[in-house]
Formats: sequence, C-alpha cells, structure tokens
Amino acid sequence: MRGPSDVIRQARSLRGRLLWILLPPMIVVASGAALWRYQTAWTTAERLYDKTLLAVTLAISAEVSTTGGDLLAEEKLELLTRYLGDQIFYRVDGPGEGIVTGYADAPTPPEGVKAEPGKPLFFSASYRGEPVRAAIYRELVVGAGPDSLSGWMQVTAWQTIRQRQSFASGLARRSLWLMAAIVVVAGLVLWFGVRSGLQPLLDLEAAVAKRSQSNLSPIARSVPSEVVRLVGAMNALFGRLRDAMTAREVFIGDAAHQLRNPIAAIRSQAEAAAAANDPAEISDRLAGVADAAHAASRLAQQLLSSEKARSGIVSGQARFDLGELVAEVARAHAPEVLRRGGDFSFDGPGRPLPVTGDEAMIREAVENLLDNARRYGLGAGGRIEVGVSCEGPLARITVADDGPGVPKEARTSVFDRFKRAAGDVDGCGLGLAIVRDVARAHDGDAWLEAGEGACFTMTLRCAPGGRP
Repeated sequence: MRGPSDVIRQARSLRGRLLWILLPPMIVVASGAALWRYQTAWTTAERLYDKTLLAVTLAISAEVSTTGGDLLAEEKLELLTRYLGDQIFYRVDGPGEGIVTGYADAPTPPEGVKAEPGKPLFFSASYRGEPVRAAIYRELVVGAGPDSLSGWMQVTAWQTIRQRQSFASGLARRSLWLMAAIVVVAGLVLWFGVRSGLQPLLDLEAAVAKRSQSNLSPIARSVPSEVVRLVGAMNALFGRLRDAMTAREVFIGDAAHQLRNPIAAIRSQAEAAAAANDPAEISDRLAGVADAAHAASRLAQQLLSSEKARSGIVSGQARFDLGELVAEVARAHAPEVLRRGGDFSFDGPGRPLPVTGDEAMIREAVENLLDNARRYGLGAGGRIEVGVSCEGPLARITVADDGPGVPKEARTSVFDRFKRAAGDVDGCGLGLAIVRDVARAHDGDAWLEAGEGACFTMTLRCAPGGRP
C-alpha cells in the first residue's frame, strides 16, 4: 500500500534551484568584472609606465645634450633599471639626423606615424624578439657650452614590458580571487540561508503532521507572506473537506432513516407470508414484499442520485440534443397521462438544442419533474405542459400542470431533501431536490414559478456554439 509521500514527485530542492538560478549569473558577472579589472589594470599600468618612460626620455635628452653626446653614465642606467624593473634602452639622434649615442637598432614607430616636436610618441614594438614599449621625443636644443649640442634632437627610449605585465596580472589575480571569494561566500550564505528561511515551512509541516485525521480546523499560525496564499488554499480545502464529511454523515443518517421503513415493511410482509397457510394470503404477502422491495430500490436509487447531484459529480461531458432527450421522456409519460383522462402537450425548440453534461443525470431530473407533475398535479381532466426553449446562454425546461399547486407556506422548501407533499406515502421527497442539484451541477438552477397550478423551471447551460 502506498503512503501519501509515494504519490508526490520529488523535484529539485529549493537550495539546488536557487544555487542554479543565482550562481551562474554571479559567476558570469564575476568573470566579466575580473576581465574588466584586468583591462583597467593594464590600462593603468601602461599609463603609469608611459609617464615614467617619458621622464626617462627627457632625462636622457638633458643628459646627452649637456655632455655633448656622451653615453649615459652606467650607474644612472643601472639605477633607472633597478627602480623601473625593466631594462632601459635608448638612442639619441642629433641635429645632423645621425645617431649621437645609444643603440643603433632602435625600434621604429608604425608606418605613417611620425613624432611631432614637443609631443611624446608612444608605441609598442618588438626588440630582439621581445615585446617592448617605446617613446620618442623630439625637441629643439640650444647648447650652453662649447661641448653641448644645439639643434633638433630626437630621443628614443624603450624598455621591456615584463614589469607592466606582472603589475597588471597581479591586480587581475587579486580581483579574481576577490570575485571568487564573493561567489563562494554568496553560495554558502545561500545554502545555509535557505535552511533558515525554510524553517517556518518546516514548523508548519511538523504542525500539520501532528494532526489527527479528523482535525480539519483551519491553520492558525504565523507564516511568511510568500506562503500566505498557500496556507489560505489549504484552509479552504480543509473547509471543503469538513463540509463534505458533514454532508456524508448527514447522507448516511438520512439514508439509514429513510431505508428503515421500507426494510421493516419487507421484513414484516416476509414474516407474515412465512406464517400464513392460505395460498391467497401468501400471494398477497409476497406481492407486498415485492412492492416494498420496489419502494426500497427506488429510494436507494434516489438517495444515490441525490448525493451524486448534490456533490456536483458529473460523470461525463457528452454533447447531446436536450430537446430530443426531453421529447423522449415526454413520450414515455404521455400514455399514462392520456390513460388517466388528462391532456399532455410538448413544445420543443424547433431545432437541435445541444448541451454538454451528464446525460443520465439530466434525464433523471426531467423524469422527476414529469413524475412529480403526474403524481401531484394531474386531476380529472387535468393538463400537463412540457416546454424546451433557449434564453441567451441557458437552455430552459418547463413542466407545468393545472393541479392544486404547492401551498404558499411550502413553496420555499419544496426543493429540500425529504420534503413530501401532505398525504404523500409513496414518494421519498428527493425528486425535486435532485432536479435542483443536477441543474446547479450544470451551471443552471431550478425554481417554482408563481401562479396557478405548479410550473417548475430548470435551466442548463448550452454547449458552446449551440444556441439556436
């Protein structure tokens, strides 16, 4: 035997769902932020080192012009290399467009790019198979001494970029580690935070699990706002279950009470038949047993139909012609009405009137209306009129008679269960209750029209596209 948890399909946990929803975007954002940080660090490093390279270029220009073209002192070059972190190379071209000092194989700027006087030109190049960053500065030099240079002088300085790359990579690594730490911390907070956030639901689960099967009282406890509607739906379900259980208890009590008399009659008639010696008396008793059994069978059928209709249980959703169904029921009752000297008429819609619903239940409701009119509204020379029509989205069935009608004091309760007419010993008081419940189960209703005699009206919703 399966338990309640066996029919529940277990989906991915809330933790897994939240991690799957939140962590991938966070990882993407963190990766994008790390890439942006690396690009920013590289741009920052290039800007800072370019300014330093320009300062070196200007220092070399001043030193060379002052010394009349001598090489830069070795100790100065080593000092610059030590503090800048990358090896420094330089070349100085003098006023005669020839090399004054430095390395002859200096990198050249891209084609079409030329240094303008007084404006530094920075470019990336390759020197001896290694990437370098170079700066060119062109200025007019006026010598102050006999050994100094005068005229336009161009200084080219370049250095390897290992230090730049190390600086930018270090910034990027620190940013990446920071982003990774943020993602991990967010994942841990989410993982353990969900547990804390779900605690009210776990408390609610424990409280519901402790309930007995008969405890359908509403859940009255504080819950998070996100599940207020869920708890409200559960309380509404509990309410419907309470009503259903109450209705079942009432039905069982009513059924036991109503079936007691027919069963007692069957028993008494059977006992009398068993004790009788006269064949005629035995035959009469057995006929009484048959009549009582028939009454009990009809009562049981009516009880089941009443409960089914009152619960709104629609067995099928067949599409059928309501006019033809009512006509069939009317044809079955017409001979009895005519035999008793009454008049019977049927007014159909003149064209198919399709409805969708439980055909058997609707047929039984129409049977009950006609049986009620035949039993209580057909006097000597009386008349029964049956009509089927359509009014807007509703199909309308009327069964009218010119009998004594329903007393005014009983009109408000005529559709109640087990309500019988005065002096009625054959009926079970369920026919009209079934009519009303069947109508309501099919989005319609039933009522008693005011006027002479009795005119009962039952409405049903027409099938889509089925209005005449």
